[in-house]
Amino acid sequence: MAIRKTTENELKKALKNYNAKLSRLRKDDVSVGLPDKATLSEIKSRSAKDVRKEIERLKRFTKRGAETAVDFQGLQITKFERQEISNQLRSVNIKRTIRRKKGDLDNTNKKSIPKFRNKTALKKFQKSIEIESRFDFEKLRAEKYVDNYLTAIGNIFGSEATELFNIIQELEPEKFVQFGTERDLLSISFIYDPQERERKLSAITQEWKRAIE
Repeated sequence: MAIRKTTENELKKALKNYNAKLSRLRKDDVSVGLPDKATLSEIKSRSAKDVRKEIERLKRFTKRGAETAVDFQGLQITKFERQEISNQLRSVNIKRTIRRKKGDLDNTNKKSIPKFRNKTALKKFQKSIEIESRFDFEKLRAEKYVDNYLTAIGNIFGSEATELFNIIQELEPEKFVQFGTERDLLSISFIYDPQERERKLSAITQEWKRAIE
C-alpha cells in the first residue's frame, strides 16, 4: 500500500541498517540462529500501522547486544528474537481474548509457546504469531475465509453458483465473516442429490442477498 514519503525514507534507513547488521554477523560466522532478512516490498504491502510497527522492530535489532545468544526452549536464538516472540505472543492473546468476548470461537484459545524439535519448527511458529499480531490480521483472516468459501461453493455447485459468487465478491471481507457467522453460512458440505443441491444453493443465495440489501 502507499505510505508517506517520510515514512518510506525512515523505513528504507531502518531496513538498510537491519540487513547490514545481519550481513555483518553472518560474515563473522555468528553461530546463533539469526532473524530472517527483511524486504522493502513485503513490508510496504502491509497496513500503515503495521509498517510503523515493523520500522520499530527493525530498529530494535540494530541496538547493541540484540544479537546476543540466549537459550530458548532448548534452542539458541538472539536476545532480540526472544523479546519479539514475547511481545507478539502477548499481542496475539489479547486479540484472541477480544474475539472470544465478541462470540468468535474460531481459534481463540490462548496461544502458548510449544516445545520445538528444531529451528525450522521455531521459524514456523515465529511466522504464525508475527502475522497474527499484525494490526491488519482480521482483514487478512477475513480474506482467507472468502477465498476458502468461494472455492467450496465452486467445488459443490460449479457454474450454477455464479449469482452467489457475484454476491460474495461484492461484500467487504469483514462483513462477509460477520454476516456469515451470525447466520451460520460459512460451513458448506457436499450434497450428492442434484435436487437437494439446487434447493440448498437457492436458499443460501437468498440468505446472502440480504447482506447486500
